[in-house]
Formats: sequence, structure tokens, C-alpha cells
Amino acid sequence: MFIYKIPIYVEVKVEGDFNPNDLSMAIDTFVAERIQKSVKEYGGFPLSDTDVFDSTADNVRRAIKAKRVRLSLITKSQAFKRISEK
Repeated sequence: MFIYKIPIYVEVKVEGDFNPNDLSMAIDTFVAERIQKSVKEYGGFPLSDTDVFDSTADNVRRAIKAKRVRLSLITKSQAFKRISEK
């Protein structure tokens, strides 16, 4: 048996004032839970932000009291590129 750790990168864009600590907690609560549920439910991960994250982004937005939240799946190379740009 082999176990692989495969990172899933999610870009989070937030508009409006919010507490960064609340964002971290909301991501752990809603996004991680939704990804795990999708993998269990579908036996795989549907790589479509519109299918997976529609209500999840809204849950995060309400939890952190922001104006708008957008969640997008991105690749590892995109994540590193965006981190290095900052």
C-alpha cells in the first residue's frame, strides 16, 4: 500500500475589510471540509470551481464578513509564481 500526499492549492481573493484570523479559520472549516467531502462523495475530485466552490465561497464570505470572496483551484507552479510576485 502506498500513501501519497498531494497538495491542493486554492487561491482566495477577498474584497472588503475582514479579520485575517477569521479567514484562516473559515478556510479550514469550509474549504478543507468541502474538498474532503467531494473526494469521499465522488470518489475523485471534480476540478471545477463552479461545481465545488459555489456555496463554499459564500460560506467563507459570511464567516469573515467580507464583501466578496472568490475561490479558485490553481496549480503548484501558479501558486509559487504568485507567491514570488509579492
